[in-house]
Amino acid sequence: MSDLNKKLTIGSFLYRAIIVLYAIFVILAPIGTILLKKSYFLNLHINIPQPAIDWITYLYRYPCSFLYAFPINLIIGYGLLRRRFWARYSVIAVMLTYPLYILVQIMWWGLQSIQIQATIIQILFIFLTLLYFSKEEVSTLFGKAHKLKIISWHGLLLGFIILFALIPIIISLSFKVLVIYFSEEPFFQKKPEVIYLKEKLQENLFEKYRKVELLNISFSIPKDFAIRELGGGKENSNAWVVFLQDKGTHKKGFITLRNINPFETIFETGFGATFKKSTGLRNNFELEKLLSTNDWNPVVGIMRAIANPSNEPYNRREIHINDLKGFLSTRECKNKHIHSEFSLYKNTAEVSGTITINKTDFNEEEIMTILTSIEFLDTSKPNLAYNHYKKGLEFYNKEDFIEAQFEFAEAYYLSPDNPEYIYMFAESLAQKGAIKYKEIKKHLDVVLKIAPEHKSAKLLLDEIEPKLTSVPGESSDINEE
Repeated sequence: MSDLNKKLTIGSFLYRAIIVLYAIFVILAPIGTILLKKSYFLNLHINIPQPAIDWITYLYRYPCSFLYAFPINLIIGYGLLRRRFWARYSVIAVMLTYPLYILVQIMWWGLQSIQIQATIIQILFIFLTLLYFSKEEVSTLFGKAHKLKIISWHGLLLGFIILFALIPIIISLSFKVLVIYFSEEPFFQKKPEVIYLKEKLQENLFEKYRKVELLNISFSIPKDFAIRELGGGKENSNAWVVFLQDKGTHKKGFITLRNINPFETIFETGFGATFKKSTGLRNNFELEKLLSTNDWNPVVGIMRAIANPSNEPYNRREIHINDLKGFLSTRECKNKHIHSEFSLYKNTAEVSGTITINKTDFNEEEIMTILTSIEFLDTSKPNLAYNHYKKGLEFYNKEDFIEAQFEFAEAYYLSPDNPEYIYMFAESLAQKGAIKYKEIKKHLDVVLKIAPEHKSAKLLLDEIEPKLTSVPGESSDINEE
């Protein structure tokens, strides 16, 4: 055998090995996943070495093995091993579907999902593959005398290769048609209007608003607003939510505040983590933007439908406030209320929430006043929780219970295992106004779980327990899962 034939045979063998290994991997991967889950439940610790995972990733990504959809990879792998003439045509056909793969990736995940280094290697590999299989000697090696017939099972195989490459595009178009038919959603999502806001410096601002520190931000809220509920700090979770209500005579509305965007938990593990990784996005602002503007990814469309099942019209805007950026969605309700959902980001810090207001006593201008006052806090400062607790005691002794609530709540958020901070927050909720006894009991239960002999908590619990049954209509606005 000549040196050239030896090189061609070795090249053919290596390429066949890659395709066959990938075909085997596609078969074994689901079995391995089941075994790993079973080992988890049996408390067996099976760790796959990272180098092995990296090599599987390289074999999958760089030689474009992913273009060989199952079971086409098995058929072509067999044909390459047996040096069938149709295998050569199939390899060429698969390589030529690469532009469709790039198109789908851009449609589904956005242009930023294209990894330049990987794409360059893939294009180079495709070029070398096409160059190799177009050589006269390779054509002879795989049976040059045979001609591919379109009307044959070999031609059918080529048809399937093209069909498999087109399936994601077909799914996207079909999904768009279904969504438009059932939900009257526009064919193309309207891009959010970009607006730049500046903090309002009004002379009467301090007469109507109070500046508070709550969760991971400081912001201005109308003075009649007080804390109605606070939840979070549970095991293995840093998510907190606070519910504010206007306790004045006009009942202007409600404010909900979260230190973590609710959708973030979806993308922490499992399919959600894979989804986020596929986008190539590094921050949640860009991820939220993709979720609200992507036109072609069916998964994104389903998520939008779940988030807004009634397809209510929102005026969605991208907002920039100094070095903060995020989104504001606003709609007018039939009950003379304006409902707004917002999210703001700065580097890794984020905050989200809702503002529901009565249009007769409140307006959108005041929503903007609240949003433009938001500043992220550095919660890593030493003694911060104690300082808020100390301020809370000062306000409590002056019978300024609303200010005390905010200070105790922040101390609780910063130090969720300190029973005294939690108790004083519960105590401040029990003072004047519309008292929510179930909310107070919830926090007292936490205190007694941490410090079972806490006398003040026991006394307050004994005091409010008879009143719990006397308020049957009292409900929680925070989901306590």
